[in-house]
Amino acid sequence: MIITLSKKDFKKFVKYCEYWKKVLNLLNWKIYYSFSSIEHLAQVEINYSGRNATITLSTVWEMPDNTLINIEEELERTALHEILELLLSPLEYLASDRKWDAEEYRRNMHEIIRVFENILEKKY
Repeated sequence: MIITLSKKDFKKFVKYCEYWKKVLNLLNWKIYYSFSSIEHLAQVEINYSGRNATITLSTVWEMPDNTLINIEEELERTALHEILELLLSPLEYLASDRKWDAEEYRRNMHEIIRVFENILEKKY
């Protein structure tokens, strides 16, 4: 089943991304958005050192036939997924560094843990 997304869907997706960016306290990141045909539902390209990223939402989603899908929910879930990739990007960046620094890794890991602590503290 092929689903073609509209510009209205794209605007909702951006709104969800910006919401999760704020919730996860990624306010020091500059995020650019694009809307074009890509292989996945969405993808994020990250420039860790520059603290900027481009999140692309695909214009066409290919889903298995007979899939029941709520576009609104799928847009929000997909936005959250891409923002979580951004949240975890420091760990990916450090893991790919030839001069891997365990202390720096742990510092970044604890920054991420504090984000989750702040969110969960408010929820429970």
